[in-house]
Amino acid sequence: MPPPEKPKLEKSPSLKETLNKINTINKPLVKSESSETETSIPEQNSFSKTSKSIDSESVLQYYQDYLNKLKTEHPRLFSALNAQKPVFANEKLELVFQNNAQLEDFKLRAKPGLLSYLKEKLETDAFDILENVAEVEKMEKPTLYSDQEKLSHMVEKNPALQKLKNKFKLDFD
Repeated sequence: MPPPEKPKLEKSPSLKETLNKINTINKPLVKSESSETETSIPEQNSFSKTSKSIDSESVLQYYQDYLNKLKTEHPRLFSALNAQKPVFANEKLELVFQNNAQLEDFKLRAKPGLLSYLKEKLETDAFDILENVAEVEKMEKPTLYSDQEKLSHMVEKNPALQKLKNKFKLDFD
């Protein structure tokens, strides 16, 4: 009689695999033009390029170029970044997001790659990206909940509705 087979144990998480996953998250999302493989993020202050003046037209053009590369690979990030036009002032690019989820997604996935891409293209290390969440504007019109509120709102727009309601003796029941 053959010896009984030992049940296979599930693989436990390894620290090495977890660190590899974290390193892949921090890589830029867009592949560089010169090679097909993704490049890792250069360390901060690793640019030996001198600071020079930056014009807003070139920044916005390079930003659009990066967005176009991002469009096919990560459409959600593309739409979040493309929803608001960025503002460039004092060597800082200000991006506005519609909610905190978009902001966090940008910080985790796209900011390091975008920042290194822009610094490389602009040949400067004196550049930064600021992010903000847009404040939700207060609603000018109140939300209509009850049938009476809805009817009153429609009557304001078209008074003939009140005449029809009265003529046909209509009610909400």
